[in-house]
Amino acid sequence: MMADKHFLVLWLTFGVATLPVLEAAGQSGSVGDFCDGHPLATPAWCLLHGRIPCHDLSCQLAPSLAPDFSCRGGETPAACAARAAPLCTATASCVAFGILVIHTNAPSVEWYNATATASPPVDTAWDYYFNMTALGPPPQPPATCVPGPSVCPPAPDNSIFPPPGDHPPGCNSHGCATVPQGVVPRWAHTYVLNQSTIIMPCNGTGVTDPESTKGWAYVDFDWSNWKGTGGADGWAKHKPMDCEELMVKQTELTVAASPGTKVFVYRNMIKALPWFTTVREKLTDPAYAAWFMNFSADVMADHTKAHVPVCDTNYDPPLCSNLYHDQGQTPGYPHGDGNCAAPACDVGSVPVGEYLFDPRSANVSVNGETFIDWFVQTYFFGPAGLGNDNILGVYIDDDWGNMNPNGPSEMNGFAMQDMGLAPTDLPEIVTAYNWVANTVYSSIVSKGKFAWDLFLNNDPNCINCGDCPQPWVKQETCAADLRAYGTNTTSPFIDRALLYGFSPGSCHGVNPTKLTQVEEDVANFLLVRGKYAYLGNGWTGCSHDYEYPAAQFNADYGEPLGLATETAVNSAVFVREWSKATVQMDCNTYTPKITMK
Repeated sequence: MMADKHFLVLWLTFGVATLPVLEAAGQSGSVGDFCDGHPLATPAWCLLHGRIPCHDLSCQLAPSLAPDFSCRGGETPAACAARAAPLCTATASCVAFGILVIHTNAPSVEWYNATATASPPVDTAWDYYFNMTALGPPPQPPATCVPGPSVCPPAPDNSIFPPPGDHPPGCNSHGCATVPQGVVPRWAHTYVLNQSTIIMPCNGTGVTDPESTKGWAYVDFDWSNWKGTGGADGWAKHKPMDCEELMVKQTELTVAASPGTKVFVYRNMIKALPWFTTVREKLTDPAYAAWFMNFSADVMADHTKAHVPVCDTNYDPPLCSNLYHDQGQTPGYPHGDGNCAAPACDVGSVPVGEYLFDPRSANVSVNGETFIDWFVQTYFFGPAGLGNDNILGVYIDDDWGNMNPNGPSEMNGFAMQDMGLAPTDLPEIVTAYNWVANTVYSSIVSKGKFAWDLFLNNDPNCINCGDCPQPWVKQETCAADLRAYGTNTTSPFIDRALLYGFSPGSCHGVNPTKLTQVEEDVANFLLVRGKYAYLGNGWTGCSHDYEYPAAQFNADYGEPLGLATETAVNSAVFVREWSKATVQMDCNTYTPKITMK
């Protein structure tokens, strides 16, 4: 079945599970949005025209469980349905049946333990009858979740998609992603597990040993890598700082040691970080001042009114800038987020700090080049970025008005005040930022590259970032998770690029040195994954070893032969057949089992 994008998600209750029905927008009947009509002179049966419980055999009753029944020669579909209905009601595992309405002699019948309904097929030859007595009335669907910071309520207790207590994919308790959704990479998909792994390593005291990331398919390096914490050498101690250059050197070393590894590097969408040479060249040239945010006129006139240092007093005379900057995540002398060498941090003719691009100046041209052209072509696609053959993607950090609904993310809490901006100024900035961001993401994908942020993620902190991926299937909600993402024919995992974190989740206690649930995570990943799916770790800090579970990663499971199925109604045992393996998870005991064929 081909998915229709214009669907409303509603909920039908069956026992302890909830059955999602996708109702084509604008086609709801007068009896309610959850069915086209109540046939058979009773409200107990909900009729769905031309929709199907699932697109394969996974929800059809086995012959041994199905009623012994067939339509009579010359019998109308409605008459056959009237006789079939009580048999379905009397069969414990039957909640729906289908009648083939176009026939040459007698209508055909199929019986279902319905787990989901898919979109209308091209051939509308079938009518499907759902037992509303068994299913029960649908509870109200959750409120609409919109991109941006909003209160997006979790799914109700009897939901199957999303699982109870979860938010729709692409949303968390803070709101929903504003980055483009539904984007997949342009590279060829693969089901080979050791080509579907991903990690975000970092070494704060020097180069990340290329041997430590060997075998991982995708490796992302943060700006903190090779920073030079403590007394160690690194870009923070260099004069001027050369984070960008050492990032390129790191990618060269990594790819040379592991030629199959694809490398991502760090970029920030809102912060102008002067330890990046391409940024510093513009930041220190007064001709480009319009591309950056300023301190307010009051702060410029009296530096004591700022909530952050305007000047670096390690210099004599102090080194100052009217361009807004804070020191939240900034190298410093003698101490900071990376320790500079004496006598002070060196980022050219401005103080070290986190500066801000002004997205409202996207089309402001300086020396024949607009900000957006420079931003895309040089900052993102220059030789130190996606223009480098060794660099396949970027992790893009921070945003305006989403992570922080009141201003720029991960900046000083008084940033808006110190820049002389009122809350009424924010919508214009957010609109401009979203345009810039969408332009960047579109350019990245169109040129065959990718951004970490475009993976479908369940980051509880920053849904726009995804650097803290969690496992999508958890022990405490195993059955509900697998019904939502494994057996559900409308699961977004089928068509989205998925990021799946090792248990218990990045930024939430996972120890990359010693993974604790490898077999469980691998089995669950294989049960739910689609064409583009990646298992591993996001941000776990710097200076770790990274366990590579070779036995599981290097096994040949082949390709999936269909979606996962639940072995019986509410059995909580899930199986997915692969061409070279059978993958099973028993959620009752949280026991995985992979049997090679």
